[in-house]
Amino acid sequence: MGEARNWLPKTEYATKQEVETLIKEQFGIYEKKLKEGKEFRITSRVCKVMSKSRLKSFVIEKLPVDFEVTILQVNHKWIYVSYFSPIDNLPQTGWIMKKYLDKPKMIKKGRH
Repeated sequence: MGEARNWLPKTEYATKQEVETLIKEQFGIYEKKLKEGKEFRITSRVCKVMSKSRLKSFVIEKLPVDFEVTILQVNHKWIYVSYFSPIDNLPQTGWIMKKYLDKPKMIKKGRH
């Protein structure tokens, strides 16, 4: 029986690069779908992403200036956002103060 296993085809495992490429593709699809139905904003300054809509809550991470986030919910002075972490490029959610977000600048198309 042991020798018969040697004749069976071996399973081919994905390489690390193939897995990373697949993850990036899937997160790209997720981000596109999320943006289709939601509004997105750009950070106007370095800002903290909080776990709750309170100044004294846990800081999840700090986002740089001109970082894109997708709005999920608005609660007075706070906005619940979804974004891809600048550290590991994984999807995250958290609360950012509304005053730290700007609407995206539209690119003007020139006439030819």
